[in-house]
Amino acid sequence: MPCNALPLAALALAVILAGCTNRLADLSVVSTRNIDPQASYELVQRGVEGDDIRKIIIFIPSGPSNLEEAIDSALEKAGADYLTNARIYAGGWCVPLIYGQAGFRVVGDAWKRVE
Repeated sequence: MPCNALPLAALALAVILAGCTNRLADLSVVSTRNIDPQASYELVQRGVEGDDIRKIIIFIPSGPSNLEEAIDSALEKAGADYLTNARIYAGGWCVPLIYGQAGFRVVGDAWKRVE
């Protein structure tokens, strides 16, 4: 490959492999579980992450991504009941007509009920 074609090939590869992530929301409190507002809770873990990612093969997704599943994933990782300071992202990437991924990611501070 000639030397002057190398930067062009690198640029084309970067464009093809590029992805996109959008910050959808910043939420004070989020949960998919019932919470007792009168109960006491303790901080379990800061910056816990959960996601629900679906594969895209050729141009066909393996199913829809679900925000509830992403929140549940984060809660299960920390053994928590709710998240505070939650940031919700949607994004994905693909190599056109070959493979890609798309879905939701949730990041927040996990809290668990004190027994």
